[in-house]
Amino acid sequence: MTKSGFNLRKVATIIACLVVTTIFASCDQTNGDGNGERGRTLTADEQKLVGDWGMVNASGGVYDIKTGQYLFPQGYGIVYYFVKDGTFNQILFNNSSISKYAQFSKGLWSASNGTVSMTKREYQSSSDDGKTWTKWTPYPEPNATMKYRHGTDEKGAYFEDMDYEGGVKFYKW
Repeated sequence: MTKSGFNLRKVATIIACLVVTTIFASCDQTNGDGNGERGRTLTADEQKLVGDWGMVNASGGVYDIKTGQYLFPQGYGIVYYFVKDGTFNQILFNNSSISKYAQFSKGLWSASNGTVSMTKREYQSSSDDGKTWTKWTPYPEPNATMKYRHGTDEKGAYFEDMDYEGGVKFYKW
């Protein structure tokens, strides 16, 4: 038996749990010297990006009484978690009656002159509400960049991905 309903706190809890899970999964990334990016000093602009940022349009989440777990909410979203040690995690999910897909990505990041560079990117995905996951796989293009800018509006602080027409805002959590 399941119970579903709109509860933004449940959605945030689910996504926060996914972020924490991927943080531990990304701990083995290095830059060749065994230390990841841990030795570098972040610029002021990079320091502004550290933390969780989300663009989520979702409702509910399903609580399964049998397992005691929340399943993915209905809707879609992308969450970035930029860690001060130079690693990042990204969660993408699309969960509807037509598609049930989630993807975790991890890698290294840096930012300069309004561009985030992401390198050594890998991902794993699930199409069954997160019950099973593919193995970690390098992206065909392991390096990516994203033009961005910071801002604040009535919803709060955000960074805006400028690679899309009209921009996409990711709000600080």
